[in-house]
Amino acid sequence: MWAATPTLSFPSPISGNCRTRKSFNLGLRASLFDYPLAGRIFVTNFPYSTKERRLQKEFSNFGEIAEVKLVKDEFTKRSKGYAFIQYTSLDEAMVAVKNMDQQVFDGRKIYVEIAEGV
Repeated sequence: MWAATPTLSFPSPISGNCRTRKSFNLGLRASLFDYPLAGRIFVTNFPYSTKERRLQKEFSNFGEIAEVKLVKDEFTKRSKGYAFIQYTSLDEAMVAVKNMDQQVFDGRKIYVEIAEGV
């Protein structure tokens, strides 16, 4: 005959003067819409003269773009030579990385990767 199914038991909570742990929010997101990094890429080393429209035009060949954020110097308002491009899907972002990383763009070799922690 089958033996009794083993059960897991955990110690009961300690009561009394023991400190209790506080819960914390992990910041996890439930959907792609709420998780903006899913399709965001980082593009760097393009000329300072490059405009958002130029990036939008070139990178829209790989999918629908939700946003292009050209990073500019706070005081001079001049481009710093890098940008973040948000695609509507991760697959489109991956295609852009695969096709554009280390390609010549406006006379310079650019580097493209999935953005992390932005």
